[in-house]
Amino acid sequence: MKKLFLIIIFFSVSFSFSVSQTSRGMKKIEMQNAKGETFTAYDNSWALIIGVNNYSNDKIPPLNYATEDARAIAKLLEEMDFPKENIKVLLNDEATLSNVKQEISAMGAKTGKNDRLLVYWAGHGETEALPRGG
Repeated sequence: MKKLFLIIIFFSVSFSFSVSQTSRGMKKIEMQNAKGETFTAYDNSWALIIGVNNYSNDKIPPLNYATEDARAIAKLLEEMDFPKENIKVLLNDEATLSNVKQEISAMGAKTGKNDRLLVYWAGHGETEALPRGG
């Protein structure tokens, strides 16, 4: 009886884990107008993905997964119909302030009125106190 109980518990836990794993994540949402026609929310999509594990300042400890996270986000965006040629990935030494500003400026110049531009940062951050709090 105890063995049967343990088997039932094992399969119950296994099933609930597999269900939760398949229902996680992002998914595409189709939208329809009043006439029932499917449309996209944006004309075009652009993304600047930045991942920094290693910093030139030795006082900043390296990270283990920021570049991998950046690559994973770029792949996910491709799966979410961001055009591959509109996704720019800057990793480690490529992610200088100058390069980031240049890419944002270049992408900003290409975006249209109904486009979206996503900037994703994976790396160390810092919190600053705002003058009015928040």
